Amino acid sequence: MIDCNLNNANFSHTTFDGIYILGSNLSNADLSHAQIKAISGWSEANYSNVNFQNAWYLDPQDIPSDIDPDEAGLMFIGDGSDLSGKDLSNVDLSEQEINSANFSNANLSGANLSDTDLSDTDFTNANLENAELSYSNLTNANFTNANLNNANLNNVIFDNTIMPDGNIRNFGSDEKE
Repeated sequence: MIDCNLNNANFSHTTFDGIYILGSNLSNADLSHAQIKAISGWSEANYSNVNFQNAWYLDPQDIPSDIDPDEAGLMFIGDGSDLSGKDLSNVDLSEQEINSANFSNANLSGANLSDTDLSDTDFTNANLENAELSYSNLTNANFTNANLNNANLNNVIFDNTIMPDGNIRNFGSDEKE
């Protein structure tokens, strides 16, 4: 997408992964609820008046320094993120490292968190119904009062993991909650 005129384009709910936007005009574009996994060339693009509300990004290096993520409505998802109370239903966060994050009271229903390092993460009161967690690392994760109905917990790593009922798991499991 080099030197493209994307003025007023609707990219709401779009996933950007491996996109290069050097010289492109994104002014007034709608990127609300977008998933920005890997996008480069921001420094040479026009992104004035872009709607970033409820969009999320994985790498702070991808976002130009003159965009204030909080003011723009962008959510950073990564190590130490505070996403408490956020609606992240059906989000694809597979194969990521999201250690020590706070997902308490968040809606992660239908989310794909497979093969993701979620160690030391707080899921207290989170909704993970129908979430995909297979092959994830849940070491020291806290699921107190979380909804894990129909969540796929196949081949996850449980090590000092607090389950919804307060029990602590310390082993892998092939069972579904």
